[in-house]
Amino acid sequence: MHARFTQGLASYQSKSIFHPDSHTISYTTLSRFPPVKLLAASERKRILVTGGAGFVGSHLVDRLMLLGHEVTVIDNFFTGSKTTISHWIGHPNFEIVRHDVVEPFMIECDREGSQYCQSQVF
Repeated sequence: MHARFTQGLASYQSKSIFHPDSHTISYTTLSRFPPVKLLAASERKRILVTGGAGFVGSHLVDRLMLLGHEVTVIDNFFTGSKTTISHWIGHPNFEIVRHDVVEPFMIECDREGSQYCQSQVF
């Protein structure tokens, strides 16, 4: 019985598929994620997007993820919705935190996704 359980557990592990023609990598868990650019560790940034579940923030998250960066979203979900970023939940480069930015929050990141950063990415 235990052997069958551990065999079945393999289907829940994430897998990666490298696409050499476009130099992208796709991750698959129980659902498949859009292919993201494979960046060297020196090029990949850890980026914090505040309000990342809102209309503008979610589009910024999509763009940053497709570019291959590690993205952390902080949102209180007062006006934003998890559905706008649900397609990234479970991706190894994505993290979401329910938090209101009026309260202090400590995180290590290379850049914060603000209005200024949005104009640089697009």
